[in-house]
Amino acid sequence: MNKLRIYTAILTGIILFLLTAFQANGQIRALKVGDRVPAGMEHRLLNYKSAKVNLDELQDKVVILDFFDTYCSNCIAAMPKLQKLQDKLGDKLQIIVVTWQDSATITKFFRTNQYLKENKVKLPIIVSDTLLSKLIVHKGLPHVAWLYKNKVAAITFADFSKAEHVERLYQEGKIQLPLKNDFESNEPKTALGWNGAIADKGGSVLTGYSDGVPERGFTIYRDTMGYGTYGTIKNTPILAAYISIYTKIRKPKFLLNKERIAWEVADSSKYSYLSDKLSSREWLLEHGICYERKIMRNVDDAEFSKSALEDLNQLLGLDVYWDERIKDCLELKKLPANKVKRQITISDKNNMKSEDKLPVEGTDVLAFVVDMAKKYPPCIDLAKTDIKMEIGQFRTLEELNQQLATYGLVISKGRRAIEVLVVSKK
Repeated sequence: MNKLRIYTAILTGIILFLLTAFQANGQIRALKVGDRVPAGMEHRLLNYKSAKVNLDELQDKVVILDFFDTYCSNCIAAMPKLQKLQDKLGDKLQIIVVTWQDSATITKFFRTNQYLKENKVKLPIIVSDTLLSKLIVHKGLPHVAWLYKNKVAAITFADFSKAEHVERLYQEGKIQLPLKNDFESNEPKTALGWNGAIADKGGSVLTGYSDGVPERGFTIYRDTMGYGTYGTIKNTPILAAYISIYTKIRKPKFLLNKERIAWEVADSSKYSYLSDKLSSREWLLEHGICYERKIMRNVDDAEFSKSALEDLNQLLGLDVYWDERIKDCLELKKLPANKVKRQITISDKNNMKSEDKLPVEGTDVLAFVVDMAKKYPPCIDLAKTDIKMEIGQFRTLEELNQQLATYGLVISKGRRAIEVLVVSKK
């Protein structure tokens, strides 16, 4: 018995030594879907029946590793949903949150976060992680890896942590979920799906969602030898694709909120995420597009973008353009001189510390700030001044106007022709 214990201790020591050596030399190989998870690794964790966990012990359950840190608002928002999933499928599933942050930081966070306390979140959390983040590599959070029978079954998005997917993996032993790959190059390849003749002469190609490719708007590249200009759009909603092209043609002067989109199509939900049934990522799988364009000469961004705009219109059978429409709006104006003094007296009652205020330079920036609140119709800058302001928080337009009076400005409701992006069928 003593000899067995000695041999076991020696073997464990060798495994730990090799793991440490590989880690020190940067030789840990990132795992891909289908790879086996290295055996014998223990991880420190909180909110679990023991202080450490070996993933080998969980091979008969579906294991979801949800990478997280306390700065990730989306990660925190999703935790109650994960807790409900764990409570529902506890006999088949083990969700483990993984973070690089230490035990003291995470303990304090869970103790003081009212949202998680109200939703009774008590998921196990691997803390001070340095190994799993090297095995399941990523840049953005949240990031999710699914394990089953000591193998990586999926590396995907948080949107897909659902009961039906857990059940399928548990019953069938495999599952097909969209790949989240934060390291895919966005640069143009030989040409996505092009034949050699088209690639040599230039042209374009439009496809749907491409698995494992990070989402990215219109990006322009140039051949270093001067042989061509390339443009790509990757896994982007159609409306967002057009907007990203237009930003290369002219600098945006306002926030393009929903009131500035004029839909002249039968079903706008095909072009922009408007669903209350699907997550944005699930919707993107069906409606996202990839696009590549190549011109066999070097041209400036504006010229290339205009050609891409015309080309995309042709490929999609759309006509997307700027126009004016009569809309409800907010009008940002200068106050009449005889009203400024009286209004300043009102605004002085709302004294606020300077550090609680946002520095704003120019009324065009102020209109953008108001639009960012997403509570009001589009704000139109009619004052057109570069005055420097400090604006504190406001809950109503009246509160904002009390602050603006100090600068001789006022915002009021109006109705006028404003710029809109028209999306219509040809």
